[in-house]
Amino acid sequence: MYYSKVTVIDKGEGSMFWRIMSFFQNRFMERINRILPEPQASFEAGLLIGARKGIPDDLIKKFNITGLTHIIAISGYNITIIIVFVMWTLKRLPRKTGFIIAILSIVLFTLFVGASPAVVRASIMGY
Repeated sequence: MYYSKVTVIDKGEGSMFWRIMSFFQNRFMERINRILPEPQASFEAGLLIGARKGIPDDLIKKFNITGLTHIIAISGYNITIIIVFVMWTLKRLPRKTGFIIAILSIVLFTLFVGASPAVVRASIMGY
C-alpha cells in the first residue's frame, strides 16, 4: 500500500512559479477590494476567479440553499469568456494565431486561479 509523504518547507522555499501566481492573484483581489465594498468585492472575486474567502458564511449558506453555488465557481462559462475576449481582441491576426494565444490564455488563467480539478476540467472542455 502506498502512503503519501508530506514535507514541510519553510516560508519562501516553495515554488517560485506558484509564489508569482499567488502574488498576482492577491493583487487582483486587492484591486477589486479598492473598487467595490464588501461583500460585493468578495462576490466579484468569486465570480471572476473562484475565490471564496471573504464571502460571508450566511451568503454562502443562501447560495447552497438556493442551489446557486455554481455561480461563484469557475466553470466553462469563465473559460468561454476568455476565449471570446481573446479571439475578439486578436481578430486581425490569422485565426490560427488567435487560437494558439487563446489556448495559452486559458492555460495561464487555469494556473492563475489555482488549477483545481474543476477548473482543469472546464479548461479542457474549453479547448
